Amino acid sequence: MSRVLPYASDFVLMTGGKIIASGPPSDVLYYMGRRQVYQEGVPPLWQLKLKLEAETGMSFGNWRSEAEAAQEIKAWLSACRQGAAKSA
Repeated sequence: MSRVLPYASDFVLMTGGKIIASGPPSDVLYYMGRRQVYQEGVPPLWQLKLKLEAETGMSFGNWRSEAEAAQEIKAWLSACRQGAAKSA
């Protein structure tokens, strides 16, 4: 899925011949991540995103590439540092 993520407009997740999730990649990847369904199919980029969101309580964008993720994480870390500097 990592290879098609930047280009896909929709994903369809099936099990036993039945559709269990469909829609934009973000919807299907959230479904897979939160319900622990086909975890091996969740791209590493989204595994990181879901883990960061769970641990920080933050909501990140619907990353489609490492470049998008890096840009958002960099901005988030910068904001965290600025907030820490103001409270010190």
